[in-house]
Amino acid sequence: MQKYFHTWYVFCPRCKTSLEYDDHSTRCSSCGFVAYLNASPGVGAIIEKDHAILLVKRKFDPHKNTWDIPGGFLNSDESFESALHRELFEELGVEINIVRYLGSEADEYNGRPIINTIFLCTIVSGTPVPTDDIAEIQWFDRENMPYNDIAFAYVKKIVQSYINTS
Repeated sequence: MQKYFHTWYVFCPRCKTSLEYDDHSTRCSSCGFVAYLNASPGVGAIIEKDHAILLVKRKFDPHKNTWDIPGGFLNSDESFESALHRELFEELGVEINIVRYLGSEADEYNGRPIINTIFLCTIVSGTPVPTDDIAEIQWFDRENMPYNDIAFAYVKKIVQSYINTS
């Protein structure tokens, strides 16, 4: 991850001096500018119906053709909840009810740090259909989760945790 950060800022955006790096930031010794390596916030949903969990197959890289939970990144003016409503409508064409917060997990996406907040949701209107960046959707029984074909480590972890505690 540090490698990506080094290519993100090489020179100070204020005074053009070469930046100095540490584990979590870049610093300009000339003007004092500091750029932190903050994680990009994302949201995801575990949607369960009749003891099956909805997974979506990714249409694009990273991890094209692997399973994921529906969700995405926040826009700068959104809360986690409003982003989740928007993402699930864009990706699946459904309106949801957020039942409860399940947890958050740190990971990376294309070499960039991310922090994902996961919620348990129910569908209140619409029938899920793949749109946007989703190639396919499928309901998986708890006993038949495709753990070896799940896109991200945090998704596998949160799905396993949910199944083991509910």
